[in-house]
Amino acid sequence: MKRLIKWCLIVCFSIIVLIIASLLIVPHFINIQRYKPLIEKKVAEATGRSFAIGEDLNLSLFPVAGISFSDLHLGNPQGFEKKDFVVIESFEARVDMIKLILSLFKDVRITRFIIKNPEIILIQKKSLSNWEGIGKKSKDAPASPEPKSSGKKLESELSIPINSFNVDKFSISGGSIIFIDEIKGIKREISNLSLQIDDLSLDHPILINFSAKLDGHPVSLKGIIGPSDKKMFKGKIPFDLSVMAANQLDIKIDGFVIDPAATAEAEIKLRVAPFSPRKLCKQLGFDFPVKTSDPDVLTLLAFKLNLKRETNNISVSSGFLEIDDSKLKFSADAKEFSKPDLNFNMELDQIDLDKYLPPEQKKIAKKQEVGLKGEGPAKKQIKADSAPASKPDYTPLRKLLLKGRVRIGKMKICNAKIKDIDLLISGKDGIFKINPLTLNLYQGDVTMVGIVDVKNDILKSSLALDIKNFNAGGLIADILEKDVLEGTLNTTLNLKVRGLEPSEIKKSLNGSGQLNLTDGAIKGIDLTAMVKNTKSAFTKIIDGKEESITKFGIFSSSFTITNGIVNTSNTEFISHDIRLTANGNADLVKELLNFRLEPFLVKKKGDKKKDRKGSEYLIPVLVTGNFTSPKFRPDIKKVINKELKKQVFESSEFKKLFKNEELKPLEETTKKLLKGLFQ
Repeated sequence: MKRLIKWCLIVCFSIIVLIIASLLIVPHFINIQRYKPLIEKKVAEATGRSFAIGEDLNLSLFPVAGISFSDLHLGNPQGFEKKDFVVIESFEARVDMIKLILSLFKDVRITRFIIKNPEIILIQKKSLSNWEGIGKKSKDAPASPEPKSSGKKLESELSIPINSFNVDKFSISGGSIIFIDEIKGIKREISNLSLQIDDLSLDHPILINFSAKLDGHPVSLKGIIGPSDKKMFKGKIPFDLSVMAANQLDIKIDGFVIDPAATAEAEIKLRVAPFSPRKLCKQLGFDFPVKTSDPDVLTLLAFKLNLKRETNNISVSSGFLEIDDSKLKFSADAKEFSKPDLNFNMELDQIDLDKYLPPEQKKIAKKQEVGLKGEGPAKKQIKADSAPASKPDYTPLRKLLLKGRVRIGKMKICNAKIKDIDLLISGKDGIFKINPLTLNLYQGDVTMVGIVDVKNDILKSSLALDIKNFNAGGLIADILEKDVLEGTLNTTLNLKVRGLEPSEIKKSLNGSGQLNLTDGAIKGIDLTAMVKNTKSAFTKIIDGKEESITKFGIFSSSFTITNGIVNTSNTEFISHDIRLTANGNADLVKELLNFRLEPFLVKKKGDKKKDRKGSEYLIPVLVTGNFTSPKFRPDIKKVINKELKKQVFESSEFKKLFKNEELKPLEETTKKLLKGLFQ
């Protein structure tokens, strides 16, 4: 038995010696240069590109298996001026075969993996890009079906059945990537690309040192990854990385991931130090992608958050975003991704949105406003563009479970100033509730409760609005940049609508409201003069020679809305001199006005007719036309009929005339004839 074991050991040892001897001797008898043309031919056939290697091609098998070459060229397809697609000045890779064999291929040690001066040139042409079509299969070859992948399969593929894996030296130096866009005439270059990793191992931290220049500006990535489990992408993998770009951008990210090939649980901290996006783009030679009305915004940006990823949950905590003068704190939590359950909280101190709007927006808005007058070309264009779009799919919203809160200290939009915004929103089974939204608007308190229902294919909405002690004139003056109204507004409003398109909303609008505007004034129109002196008042409006104003103590209105038509029969306007009542309607669908204002003089003690200027008749006012061009005109017919009755039909002379029995039958006929003269 001992003798058998002895001979077995001798045979095994002899085989090992023979293998080692072969590995040492064979490379000396094989001239690898003889096979260089064959290698170049096979690579060219496989890639469909020209391929060449320099004369310095070497192969070794023992004690270190390795390959090295220099001056590698992979060409571009036809139609490109530049000859090469990829160029590598030199390449060297070596594996410790003694350690590999003695460990029965369980311990892998790569002593050197070095690439010097690699260059990749990417060219974008109108018809073709040079990175397309590499190794394209024949059109006649049947397409092989893609295998279905699963998490378990991916995990097994990424698992490495080894005891250890080491790379003594990993180096890429002097690299460059050039991108040429011949369509746009753009050229970008990443140069001086360097990646250095010394002593790479799975069982201790990997030190990464990457640097390059983007169009001459430095970019770097430095940090530590690992240690990792022997099975790659298994277990807990910590990391701590830092990214720098153009001496402007400084990003730090640290944390860990667990089983990235399977559950991919993680805890990550992300920090972006304050920098100027405008300066960064300028440094890198890019046009700033956002056009703003204020060119001095987006000069400061900072960001940080903590991210935690579990099997069925993602949470964001300690979120912070700083943009110029605005600071946003936020947090969020999402779980059950198939039926998302989202909770969030956002708190913004202040923001001026007008500074971030496109610079042409106000000009466009003014042009559209002018074009809308009198059914002009702009309005026709808007009507033409308002063709019904495809119906939205609300299925994802019906699955969403939502609860959130948004608070904003100060906000400016369209020049309107809003304070103390507090929004609570929730949603479940396709019904989303705003309960409530509160804010301070020009010394007034605004409260709104709303519901958006997407349970069915047609969207339904409703809201209840309550406004108290609101300075209406201040808001209008800031938005329109015109001083047209003064007064304190109190109002309640309840509305219901269906649909998403503006035309659908107008037609389906129903509700009611109560409006009270006190201690105010209407600027640009003198209603008192209109009802006291017909000629002078209306001449002022037409000629625009004198600024007019109507001061009032109260303007109140109760109204209802039925299918887009606003009706009121209880609207009252009380000023120092007159009292007006109004009735009529406004058609929101057709944008037409139809109101009648009934004036009455306010009687005061000591009021004498001789002290009143203008006509003693109070002229009713008819308001017609459309929303953009309302028309005001006196209702002379009503006044004449009133005065006929007072001055003629009720006069003693008229009554005396028709007291005669013979003329009595003609009294009604005479009244009709006189009224008919002024129809």
